[in-house]
Amino acid sequence: MQYIRTISLGKALWWWLPPLILMGCLYYLSSRPTVPVGETALSNFLFYKSVHVGAYAMLSYLLFRALYLTTGNRYHPGAVFALAAVGAFLWGISDEIRQMQVPGRTPSIHDAAINGIGIAITGVIMYCQRDSIRSILFE
Repeated sequence: MQYIRTISLGKALWWWLPPLILMGCLYYLSSRPTVPVGETALSNFLFYKSVHVGAYAMLSYLLFRALYLTTGNRYHPGAVFALAAVGAFLWGISDEIRQMQVPGRTPSIHDAAINGIGIAITGVIMYCQRDSIRSILFE
């Protein structure tokens, strides 16, 4: 007989709330006109692309964590991360599509690729830490 772990609604909300909040923030920010943050085009470029990398690195990790914990650790972490990575990447694609509706913003395949770099960075970190995955998730 296989043991099936039940998860309370409170725990599931606790695990899913961070990625949903981040997704909401990304949605909000993508629906705003771009505001320059630096004095040069290069400083603006570096700032915004760094934000893309960091945001999607964090989103892929938070989605991974929520999926892994919600499924009761029944699936291989690599498979769960692949699903989280696809989800984060699709959210980034939808973000770029949404920008078609925002005055002064244009969708960019380059931004989607930069989002993918952030997701890949998380994948590399998770792979390097595969032996201590439980400590990453539970501490």
